[in-house]
Order: sequence, then C-alpha cells, then structure tokens
Amino acid sequence: MNDRFVPDTHALFFYLTDPGKLGKNARKVFDQFDDGQAILLIPWIVVAELFWIARKFATNMNFSGELRRLWDHPSIEFIGLDYEQVLNFPKLDKVKEMHDRIIVGIAYKFDLPLVTRDGNIVESGYVETIWG
Repeated sequence: MNDRFVPDTHALFFYLTDPGKLGKNARKVFDQFDDGQAILLIPWIVVAELFWIARKFATNMNFSGELRRLWDHPSIEFIGLDYEQVLNFPKLDKVKEMHDRIIVGIAYKFDLPLVTRDGNIVESGYVETIWG
C-alpha cells in the first residue's frame, strides 16, 4: 500500500467522527496513518468543507480542537491551491464540482491515491481512488 494519501472531506469527517462509516479500504488507509506508516496530504479546501459539514450537521465535533490536533500531527501536510493546479483544471473537466476539482487536482499533481467515495470523482478516472 502507498504511504501517502489525499483524503477528501467526507473521508476525513468520518475518520474524525464515525470511522464505522468509512469503506473497508479507506479504513485501512487511516489505520496505516494511525500506526505512523502513512502521511496525509490534506487540501485546505477539505478543512474549509470540514468546518461547513460540522456546522451543517450540528455534530458535536470540536472543529477548532480537531484542526489543532491535525495541525500538530507530524504525518500531515496541508496543501493549498497553487498555479500548477489551476492550470490543470481544464484537464480535470469530468469532475463537475469546483471544490472536488481542487481536491482531485492535488491528488493528480502529487500522483497520489485519493480516499473518496464520491461517484463523480471515481468515474472520472483521473486519480486512483480508495474506499470500499
């Protein structure tokens, strides 16, 4: 198994709040991460969406506390949107939602698997996806 992964928003949300909702292979990725054998590259847009989902579903997740824990974790790299990724947008035109295109763009740029169950992303075929 790879040792670097990009999680999408729902994968990270489920990992933090209800790991039983993760697919079998997605769970293996996060187990590998928990064991210190994997690095997560987390797009900043995922963090922004995580905040929104936590609010939208009125979860008891302490967003600020979780963000601090993620920020301090030595096996996490936060990735912002950059020039190269924006130039790749036209190449990723099968991904219809802009936030998803940014997330896919990061996995595409770094040639890493994306932990997602999103049907549009999976069907696009631009990056390897991991879930069930």
